[in-house]
Parts: sequence; C-alpha cells; structure tokens
Amino acid sequence: MFIATANNLSVVPWYQSPTGSLSTTAALAICVLIAVPLFSISRRAIGAYLKTYIQPSPFMLPFNIISEMSRTVSLALRLYGNVMSGAVIAGILISVPPLLFPGSHAASGPAYRCHPSLHLRHPGNGLHRFRQSLGPRSRDKRQ
Repeated sequence: MFIATANNLSVVPWYQSPTGSLSTTAALAICVLIAVPLFSISRRAIGAYLKTYIQPSPFMLPFNIISEMSRTVSLALRLYGNVMSGAVIAGILISVPPLLFPGSHAASGPAYRCHPSLHLRHPGNGLHRFRQSLGPRSRDKRQ
C-alpha cells in the first residue's frame, strides 16, 4: 500500500515520491530480507528452512546466501530505477513541446515548472541553443 500510494502521489505537482530515494527503497528491501525468512520459519520449522540452503548439495550454501543478498539489492535498485525513469520520461515529455513550437508562450507555462526534480530552467530555449550549436547556416555565409 505504501509503494502504490507513494507512486500514485508522484503526479501531484511539487511532490517528490519517497520511493524516488535510494535509501527508502533500500529500507523496504531490507524489510523484505527480514520478513521472508521469518514467515518461512513460522510456516515450517527452522531446520526445514535452513535445509533449503544446502539443497541439492552442501556446495550450494554460499550461492544460496549470495542469492538472498542479491535479491535484496535487486529489489531496491529496481524500485528506485522504475520511479526515477518515470520522472525522466515526464521531463522529456514536458520538454518536447517547446522544441516543436519554439514561439509558443503556452509551452513555458506553470506546467513546465511543476516538478522541482526535473530541473527545467528554460524549456523554451532548447531549440534556439541547439540551432546555435550547429553554427551558421550555409545561406547565411557571404561569399
């Protein structure tokens, strides 16, 4: 419920989702790291739970421990990456209309400054700066 609510509230202007922070997603992943063995031990005995780490052979013990740790890191990074990619895609979609309509004043309205993490200072100047970076056009050169 927390993740769903936090991600759905990220569309509210000036609200930055708590799951957009790697520390929050790491804390949630650590909760999963602790909860999964506890529920497994409560469902069956501790001996049966520990036996799963050495199946099919005792040589699998280090790999199963690494698997548990890597799952925790994977959960944290996947949640963080999904939330941050949504913010990046929103930033890209917000910056496209000024490139298509450079003289439009509607394109520089409050909708383009709604999220502080997007860092869109002057979205209407993107096309002008791009044209300047290309240098003078061939027809502008005097021969």
